[in-house]
Formats: sequence, structure tokens, C-alpha cells
Amino acid sequence: MLGENTNPTPQEYLLGRMGVCMVVGYSVGASVMDLTLDKLELYLEAGLDLREFLEVDSEAPNGFKDVKYTIQVKGNGTKEQHEKNTSNCN
Repeated sequence: MLGENTNPTPQEYLLGRMGVCMVVGYSVGASVMDLTLDKLELYLEAGLDLREFLEVDSEAPNGFKDVKYTIQVKGNGTKEQHEKNTSNCN
């Protein structure tokens, strides 16, 4: 933000930490369900409205909104088991 795009922003660090937490939750859930994970990838995306932060609009929402994620997993479980385990990420 207002830089040269050479390092992550604090917001990107926050999303990264959220992703790590979700991966840990998914991995623990898989272990409890006795599932082996060969591959686990998580993609996060979020909207960020900076109008309040930049004092353009004091009524604008502050922080992330519309956080979306996609999990790609490969392992020994069924699709239903992996979908059930995804509820650990919500």
C-alpha cells in the first residue's frame, strides 16, 4: 500500500496467518478422521475497503470483507469426508 510492492503488506501477513490457521485445522481434522493427506493447498482472497483508513469515508466498513477460500486436497479419503473436514476451516 503506497509502496513499491517489494514486501507483503500487514494485510497480506494477516491473510497468510489466517491461511496457516486453516491449514492446521484441516490437517488436525484429517488426522482425527484417519485421513492421509498427500497434498493440501489453500487459496485465500479478501476484499479490503481502505476508504475509512484513508479518512475518505468515515462510514465505510473497516477491515476485510468477503473473505473467500479454496482448498485443494489429495489424499485417501472420499470427497464427502474431505467436504466434512472443510467445516473445520469455517
